[in-house]
Amino acid sequence: MVAGKAPSAPAAVEALGVTKVFNGRPANLDVYFHAFAGEIHTVLGENGAGKSTLTSMLAGVYRPDSGEVRVRGRKIAFHSPRDALRAGVGVVYQEFHLVENLTVLENALLGTGMRPWGRKRDAVGDQARQAGFDLPLSAPVRLLNIGHRQQVEILKLLLRDPDVLIFDEPTAVLGEAQVGELFATLDRLRRRGKAIVLITHRLREVRMVADRLTVLREGRTTAAGRRPAEFTDAALTELMVGPGTGAPARTREPAAMGEIVLRLVGVHLSSRSGSGLRGVDLAVAAGELVGVAGVRGNGQREIAEVAAGLAPPGRGRVEHAGGDVSFIPEDRLGMGLCRRMTIGQNLALRCYRKPPIGRPWQIDRAALQSLAERQIARYGIPARADRIVTQLSGGGLQRVVVARELDQRARLIVAAQPTRGLDIRSAEFVRRRLVEAAERGVGVLVISEDLDELMAMTDRIVVLYEGCVAADVPRSDFDRQYLGTLMLGARNDRHAS
Repeated sequence: MVAGKAPSAPAAVEALGVTKVFNGRPANLDVYFHAFAGEIHTVLGENGAGKSTLTSMLAGVYRPDSGEVRVRGRKIAFHSPRDALRAGVGVVYQEFHLVENLTVLENALLGTGMRPWGRKRDAVGDQARQAGFDLPLSAPVRLLNIGHRQQVEILKLLLRDPDVLIFDEPTAVLGEAQVGELFATLDRLRRRGKAIVLITHRLREVRMVADRLTVLREGRTTAAGRRPAEFTDAALTELMVGPGTGAPARTREPAAMGEIVLRLVGVHLSSRSGSGLRGVDLAVAAGELVGVAGVRGNGQREIAEVAAGLAPPGRGRVEHAGGDVSFIPEDRLGMGLCRRMTIGQNLALRCYRKPPIGRPWQIDRAALQSLAERQIARYGIPARADRIVTQLSGGGLQRVVVARELDQRARLIVAAQPTRGLDIRSAEFVRRRLVEAAERGVGVLVISEDLDELMAMTDRIVVLYEGCVAADVPRSDFDRQYLGTLMLGARNDRHAS
């Protein structure tokens, strides 16, 4: 198919003027969308734009209040996700739905009625290899890193062989190398005649893979079925968030550094997956914002957990200057939040033993409510304090974690993938808060796989390769290509004579 040119056959899946209202507020309002077989169709929009609601209607989670959903030209009223899957429409969601104690193979076949041995095991292995996944089928999911867990979710859907595959921010948990592998998989699926719907906020990914795109803002369609080449990045940003709101991340000025608040000396830490850490030296001063870059699996997760005090090193030592340490984990639901608690309770997790919330033998619920309302307003959390936290989208979940951790009077902030899966506005909001913390004299360590993000906000970047520090690069030497080669293991010879 020619990129951006819709074929004459009926769309594989389409929404015609769909509207969905919750509590009197429209989440989607007269939205039009159509994806064809043999194309990758990207849906762009910030948090709250209506992407999740549209996805839910296409996947049978919600029924539209008006308008209709069609599959291959035929109007269909889905009553459940199972109905949608039977019709050939499946979704890989951003948040995982895996059984931790079951193996990769058992998770992949769960709900299919197939038994995980013999030919079925071979079929799962073949499908994984065709998708470019190197997954240990016999390993329990709890032992996998986040990237591999997401691959299991994709594998589950591929085994059900739908005609339409909807991916909700699939690259949010992947390193750059894994993103390339995923996109190669999507291209193979497209060439087999599948319709691929890719939900993403990353304009670079649109340029890389999208044949056509649809943009949503505040529940409405601002562009539908258009070719990416028709727009500049600035124009797409304006379609997503409105005029005047798409400014890039603020450039970080040189820090006025104070005492060392974190020091790692010769730190070793083994890992079940990835490289672990091998003799890492690193320091962060008060008022300094230090980035950690590297291809996923080279020690980033381990350095975050060691720095935050969650994992003691096998060898070497970790020194903190005292005071609280705030930690924003990369797995916001698994480590950052309590699924069964409300937004307010999650915001108060670090305050239950402190006044005014914590009192002898009781919790001051009025004080808890007041804290929650203040943080919800300050951090733009899109829900009331009494909502269960899992009812939020990915960006909303991240705002809850960021609000709780940055509201502490910590001397050190460790932020692991703090903008993972966020739209442009939310990501810029989080970056701004981290920069403001450094400007107040807090030491900030940011682990991110987004080099552009690190280059925009940090004072220096530590590059990890195979668990070692490949280079400690000052701001004056920031260069995307140079940092990228270091991440891939190139020798640090920039200053060699």
